[in-house]
Amino acid sequence: MVLTLAMVAAGCGGSKSETTPTEKWAGDLCSAVGTWRTSITSIASSVQTNGVTKDSLTNALDRAKSDTKKLTDDLRGLGRPNTQAGKEAQADVDQLASELDDGAAKIGDAVDSASGTQGMLSAVSVIGGTISTMAQQFKTTLTALEGLGEGQKEIKQALQTVPACKELTASSS
Repeated sequence: MVLTLAMVAAGCGGSKSETTPTEKWAGDLCSAVGTWRTSITSIASSVQTNGVTKDSLTNALDRAKSDTKKLTDDLRGLGRPNTQAGKEAQADVDQLASELDDGAAKIGDAVDSASGTQGMLSAVSVIGGTISTMAQQFKTTLTALEGLGEGQKEIKQALQTVPACKELTASSS
């Protein structure tokens, strides 16, 4: 039985070529963003379900800050894809990380300054708008990555074929 499973497993994927370094880079990029987006959506749902209070916003903010820091650390840790456009791709991803840091700071400021019912509602509005902006920044970065000069074809192909990227772009359309 074990031998049969091993033979079946060995036969699986034999026709598929190995993942290229650029596909791995794209997969790591999209997986990190996808994980972050899932977490942020969960945090927003939690606040809506449990009610908007200073405590719920503060707790949500703490989780969002932590998740965003992990994402930006992951993005900065990607390095550059192994293509001629690798340096530009890394600069675009680093720029995205900085934009996401700025968004997290803006959300933090909104929650910190919120007081009273009107202040809470205003903070929720800022949070929603900022999260929407952060999602758009990712889409803008993907478009920029697909349009890089030399070596862009390999990056574009990786972003269009890697399952994590296809899933992410399909759900953000």
